[in-house]
Amino acid sequence: MIVNTLFLIAALPFSAGGLASLLFGKVNRQISVPGLLFHSVIPGALLPNLSCYSTKKFEHLIALLKDQNYQGVTVSSRDKHLPDKKSVLITFDDGFQCVEEYALPIIEKFNFKTTIFCVTGFSGKKSSWDIYSNNRHLDNNAIRRIAAQGHEIGSHTSSHAFLPYLNDTDLRTELATSKKTLEDMTGCPVTSISFPFGGVNRRVWQYAQQVGYTYGTIYRDHKKISSPDLFPVYGVYQFESVENILHKINPQNYISVSRAVSVLLSHFSKGTPVWRLRDTYQNITY
Repeated sequence: MIVNTLFLIAALPFSAGGLASLLFGKVNRQISVPGLLFHSVIPGALLPNLSCYSTKKFEHLIALLKDQNYQGVTVSSRDKHLPDKKSVLITFDDGFQCVEEYALPIIEKFNFKTTIFCVTGFSGKKSSWDIYSNNRHLDNNAIRRIAAQGHEIGSHTSSHAFLPYLNDTDLRTELATSKKTLEDMTGCPVTSISFPFGGVNRRVWQYAQQVGYTYGTIYRDHKKISSPDLFPVYGVYQFESVENILHKINPQNYISVSRAVSVLLSHFSKGTPVWRLRDTYQNITY
């Protein structure tokens, strides 16, 4: 009896992992340009936040992508690539200061381009939703510098709100204000958006299109909204090896464990329920 119980306990993680792979790790062969989502890239000891990634592994990854004939493209220019190259989206959510300091020199070294999604209400400030992060957000001057280097600046809204919880007026404000602020700041059109906490439904995407966004990235529920202008990206976590990340971009099998991990972990970063307490909260579903 004791032996059977111990066997069952030992088998549970493997069973759960197998089930997760079957449910979340099926490879979509229709994805023409694979995408990766980063947050912080920093040297030395990493923060408790799972979304931190080391500069050493990041440089190793970009070097391998270059060796495998990939080119890093932006969300809005994903179709503008050399015919003899494979394309990959390297994106950054939140727009942390460490991206300019540590990640961009590596990206520039290998002649890649990237898309950085900025939260305009936190320019030059620390985030209020990431309790483990000591990183500040890029300030206005840094955002201008990055745009001048030819990288894409996209919107991550004004306050990092979980958009499906907002009423129509607040939703439009979050989307339109951040877009205009970034455009005025950089002098460049802002056509792409990444939805905070992965919070998007048909209503949110419709409003985003109405205020002028053309493209969006999603890292959860990839099949919920069918649109050729919404691109799946897979989150990268600090415990993952470079090889695992490469498998997300180019899975060798029908079932991808590495992609399943990204989808599962994304559910731990859903938006704060504080937004539900707003007087104007509307329970909009898919």
